[in-house]
Amino acid sequence: MKEKLPGSIFLLLHACAEKAKRFVAHKDNKRFSGLTINQMEILQFICRNGEISIGSLSDELRVSKSALSQSVAGLVRRGYLKKSRGNKDGRTVMICGTKKLKGITKKIDRIIEKHVLPVFEGLSERDKKSLHRLLSIVYEGLERELS
Repeated sequence: MKEKLPGSIFLLLHACAEKAKRFVAHKDNKRFSGLTINQMEILQFICRNGEISIGSLSDELRVSKSALSQSVAGLVRRGYLKKSRGNKDGRTVMICGTKKLKGITKKIDRIIEKHVLPVFEGLSERDKKSLHRLLSIVYEGLERELS
């Protein structure tokens, strides 16, 4: 019996995401400084966008506040992020990057260039653009469904 294409695509996307997580763990050897993919995503988001509240970051990354708070606490302990109280509402927890954040995000970018991008070197430029376009469409569709 033939497997339905959309279902197999979803499973393949999930498998690729899991392989990417295992790849980071396997290639780590202190190169990724023990960071998870989720932590890298948090760091890169804050590096690009600046100070943000935990609630807003949770909404942006579609991660529960409790899971995000745990990741952020670890990144604060390691000196990549710092927490403060919001100016308007003292109950709001704001997070922003430290000087150490800039260094680690540059390191992450170099590691991705050296170890992750070569996986895609065998693809033609046309295939790379098609893959990017298709994944963007899938991502946006999933994003709409989550809204």
